[in-house]
Parts: sequence; C-alpha cells; structure tokens
Amino acid sequence: EQEGGGEGEGGEVEVVAVEPVRAVKWLFQRLSHIARRHNGQRRTCVFQFFAAMGVRMGAGALLPLLAQVTAPLYRAIETDTESSRDVRGKDLAQEVVEVLQGVTGHDLFYAAYNACRTRQKLKKEQRRSEKSLKKLLDPQGAAAARIGKNQRKVKSKKRKIENHKDARGAKRLHHEEDPERA
Repeated sequence: EQEGGGEGEGGEVEVVAVEPVRAVKWLFQRLSHIARRHNGQRRTCVFQFFAAMGVRMGAGALLPLLAQVTAPLYRAIETDTESSRDVRGKDLAQEVVEVLQGVTGHDLFYAAYNACRTRQKLKKEQRRSEKSLKKLLDPQGAAAARIGKNQRKVKSKKRKIENHKDARGAKRLHHEEDPERA
C-alpha cells in the first residue's frame, strides 16, 4: 500500500509518498527539534527512533518526513565539533543515514539531505551578511558589542583560572598556609 505496484525505469520500484497522520508529523517535528538542540542521550534516542520508525513505516510514509529527519542528521554529521563523545553520535548518525537510505533509496534520501545542506548554508550566509550589514549601519553599536564581548572573554578566562586553582587545591592551601598572618 505504501509502494507503487509498477516498476519504473531500470527495474526500480516507484515510491509513492503517503501523507502522514498529523500526530506523526508533529512527533517527528518535535523530535527533530530536540535532536538539533541537544547532544548526548537525547540525540541518541531520537536517532534510534528515526531509524526504527523509518524501517517500520516504509518509504512511502517516510518521504514527507525526510526534511524533519535529515536536519538533525546533517547537523550531527557535518557541523558538530570533534570530541570523543561526539564521535559516537556521528557514527550513530551515519548508521541511521545508511538505514534510511536503504529504506527510501539513494536518490530520494540524498535529495532531501542536500536540500537540508543548502538550507543550512543559506541561513549561515544570511546571518553573516546581516551581521556585517549591522556593523556598517551602526558602528558605535558594533564597537560596544565588541567591548562587551572582550569583557566577557576576560571574565571567562578569570573564572577558568579560579576553577583550575580550586581543582588543584592551590587556593585552599594558600589561605590555610599561615594562620598568623591573617
């Protein structure tokens, strides 16, 4: 019922998109948002859900939902920074991509994936151009923002140094060293 009965060119089975139930669409949208915003266990659970539901629903029901599915996968694979814990997330995302590609077919899945990629690039370029335009239109505001950013950097650096001192016990030893001087 989800796939067309006829074979297309080259012996491939044509996939007919089936409009998902409103609740399913909402659920995929919500989980996509969660996976884009959070790393770790939440993202892992969402990716596993996407893979399981993709296999269970089939290609026809999954096609209209590919935009919601590919956005967090793209973010996990392409844009996240490298760290030891993110490597597991990237590996899982790559596995989910392979599973969903097997369900929907290479061409359909990568069309959605590339659409997601172009959307992300356009948004990034738009944010960059708005930022540069804002600097040109309001140089005093840009200078104030730059000063504020530098102040936040200084405070952050001081906080890191204090945390490092606390971690190695230097601050405590320094204060407890000579009680007569106090």
